Amino acid sequence: MQPADAVSAEDLAVLDAALSHFAADREFEPYPPFMTGTRLIVHSSTFGGSAYVRHDQVRADSSEGNLPEDALNDLERRNNGPLVQVSGMTFSSVRRAGAALGTWSPASPNVTLEDLDRYPRDRWSSVFEEALKKAHPEAKAYVWVALPGFSADRRLSVVRLAFGPSTHGAMATYYLAMDAAGTWTVTWRGFCHYV
Repeated sequence: MQPADAVSAEDLAVLDAALSHFAADREFEPYPPFMTGTRLIVHSSTFGGSAYVRHDQVRADSSEGNLPEDALNDLERRNNGPLVQVSGMTFSSVRRAGAALGTWSPASPNVTLEDLDRYPRDRWSSVFEEALKKAHPEAKAYVWVALPGFSADRRLSVVRLAFGPSTHGAMATYYLAMDAAGTWTVTWRGFCHYV
């Protein structure tokens, strides 16, 4: 297992902008029984290595987003392990640990940091969601974040969020730009529900 990449103040600013946008997004339709909620419950560390942050997967999920190649490559590099060679073919490793978000305090009152690992998990039941909803009755979704990917000039960023509840898994992709004042703004976002 490769160690996690470090979380920077720049990462937290980008994640804050994306999560604040997600929390306020009126087009997002939560699943029952989360439909009346207003708050995102965000896991207290990044999800680490995952096929869902590979360049090709993000591009396939977000083709209409016109995402910058350098930011996609950085997203994959920061969240997955180094490339590996198998039978003459090169693959991206997903053997990378998640990074703790530390004492970060989200700007939006509708984004709450929480250790989602403390809730019981049963692969074939809704026990996790029931326990989470009991602890956070105002929840509209729960979220695991990936470390952001940045363009070479550090003015564009791509963020991937895994969220639920969802029947077969779901990811959100956010494309953000930094303005002249240094503020990150969402320029595009897309949701992908897997079947």
